[in-house]
Amino acid sequence: MKIAAAALLASISATAAFAPITNKASLVQSPTALNADSAASAILPTKPIFDPLGLYPKNSIERQSGLIQPLESSIIPTTKEIIDPLNLYDDPSQLSSTITMSPSLPFLPNPIVLEGTPRNRGFDPFNLASSPESLQWQRLAEIKHARLAMLASLGWISAELFHGNLARMWNMPEMLASGHRVPSVLNDGLMHAPYPIFWMASIVAAVGLEVCSVVEDSYGCKLTPGDWGFDPLNFMGEDAKEDRKLFLQESELLNGRLGMLAITGFAFQEWFLKDGVVNQLGHFLGIV
Repeated sequence: MKIAAAALLASISATAAFAPITNKASLVQSPTALNADSAASAILPTKPIFDPLGLYPKNSIERQSGLIQPLESSIIPTTKEIIDPLNLYDDPSQLSSTITMSPSLPFLPNPIVLEGTPRNRGFDPFNLASSPESLQWQRLAEIKHARLAMLASLGWISAELFHGNLARMWNMPEMLASGHRVPSVLNDGLMHAPYPIFWMASIVAAVGLEVCSVVEDSYGCKLTPGDWGFDPLNFMGEDAKEDRKLFLQESELLNGRLGMLAITGFAFQEWFLKDGVVNQLGHFLGIV
């Protein structure tokens, strides 16, 4: 009896398996319906989210829900009192009560000269960009130091990672300081290198680049300081749109500012802890 019942159930299930599906929509949902269901079922935070690096895509639930907020407030005219204890603003019209305030420093006016520049957040507490000429000099100095800092940060870590192996491979003396630290002014100095020709060539190259830059800038104020026309990988492109150019300029400046902070931190960290930053990273991650 049990065997007959099992056979009957098996035949019914096998027959149902080959039966046509009358309503496919009830079984397979469209991607739009799935996204809507996931968005409705997702638990969203109540506090705003700050995303300066753009990690959230445009179609993310957080961005579509309006939770992604800028770090600075919007630039709107206000009637707040302007605080200028150092008398940095000589023109009284710049201290008008109806002037547009800086989004990053709401107690100071928004620098008009900075309008349209990359990474402009109205941050100029010492009024360094008081004129287009001074802004030109400041931007050129910043982009130079930013590029040098990015190269220096990469070279600093690369030296600690590969210098010892390369020196042993080519039977050359190791130039790292104690603790696998890159030689700097804060540990054992830079004068121990037995290659004066290298230092002379470096100084001559730096002076040559600076002279060429000064001669070029003397012909007029460039709209994009630091633009040497060097784009071997064609990142910018000849037909690039203005928003694409502004995005690349902002990316370079943002990474350059991080590089300046990083290379300064490398030097002080190795001087204080007496150990290389690569070794310290290994200790921090627990892999060394």
